[in-house]
Amino acid sequence: MKRLILCIFFVILFSNFIFASPLNVEFEKENYFFGETVQGKLFIDSSVQEEIKINDFHLESNGSITQIYPNLIEFDEYTYFYFNLQYGLNLGNYSFVVEDVNYINTENILVQEDQFFDINFEQKNGSVININPAIFIISEGTNFNLKFNNPSMTDSFVNISVFDDFISVSDESFLLSSGSNKNIELDIYSMFVDKLETSLLVSYDELSYSIPIILKNFETQDNVSIESGELVILEDSFDISLDLGESISGFFKISNGLGSEINDIKFELSGSISDILDMEFEVLESIQNEEVIKNRIYINEDKGAVGGNYSGKIDLIYSGKIYDSLDLSIKIKSGINEGDLVDLNETFPDDNVEEKDTRINTVIIIILIILAIGLLVYLKYSKENKKDKKTILSSQK
Repeated sequence: MKRLILCIFFVILFSNFIFASPLNVEFEKENYFFGETVQGKLFIDSSVQEEIKINDFHLESNGSITQIYPNLIEFDEYTYFYFNLQYGLNLGNYSFVVEDVNYINTENILVQEDQFFDINFEQKNGSVININPAIFIISEGTNFNLKFNNPSMTDSFVNISVFDDFISVSDESFLLSSGSNKNIELDIYSMFVDKLETSLLVSYDELSYSIPIILKNFETQDNVSIESGELVILEDSFDISLDLGESISGFFKISNGLGSEINDIKFELSGSISDILDMEFEVLESIQNEEVIKNRIYINEDKGAVGGNYSGKIDLIYSGKIYDSLDLSIKIKSGINEGDLVDLNETFPDDNVEEKDTRINTVIIIILIILAIGLLVYLKYSKENKKDKKTILSSQK
């Protein structure tokens, strides 16, 4: 009986301890070095009465206060935060402090208190980098930038790893010199998106960052909103960049809002992309009303495409009518300067025979003009030589 009472006492005491704190913090890493980017999650209890803002934070060590202004991103379960840690702070035990938190305590009394959380900072002899942003919330658009900064006295070699085909980076590895910055462009290929959350891994020396990427408005399910009276491709266009010898696959979505089941929907390719792109099916046998179907595409599947710029479109055809089109632009990087890439659409135009003939005729005319000028110069030069010879002969006589 005594043991039971003692257990109940500790359960009640522990429960009060759990709910006594209005905030809780989870840092991304156990230890941080001065100059790095601190990432974490702030869990806010419903007892908190006022919004927590970016100017409500500071770091504290032995009575010394360093003001910080974290970026705050609110989610349903927590608030994500990140901030760059000043390079060269004094060593010591630090607290991450949220100032003047107003909350109702377990005794139903409104109180205002600072909330303290231990955080471990260390000085690093080697290189240190920080990043901005430390999380991406992608709601529209397909490209974004990630900035790197090296505040330390040592150069750093940086690697970026992606885990999904729908994300590419402009530079996967690079040297970041001491005191320098660098921007890296990241592209999202919406036709490859099959999840609403992913991440990037940034590593340098023995350290790393995991950068969350939240895709808010990218539809990955088939229950998308379908416009009545329309048969459409849900994507507008794709702009894709691949390395030489690289292949990739994805999909585009078709929705039927015509009010009934339809049959024999065709997909036709045009332009130079037809040389490097294949579809899962070129004819869709049937699609129900308000149904969404994915047609998978394969780009450079045999990995044999030459470097260059490819473009064209996929037409959605039903009963002989083009209902919608998907524009595509694909660049195969060959490792040479971008300006030296071959434009496949100019080299092999599909429907521009007249323009091609005009260019050929223009070249012929220019060549004829050059030959005519050359002939005139030759004749004039020949006449002058004859006159000179006559003059010389006359003087000899």
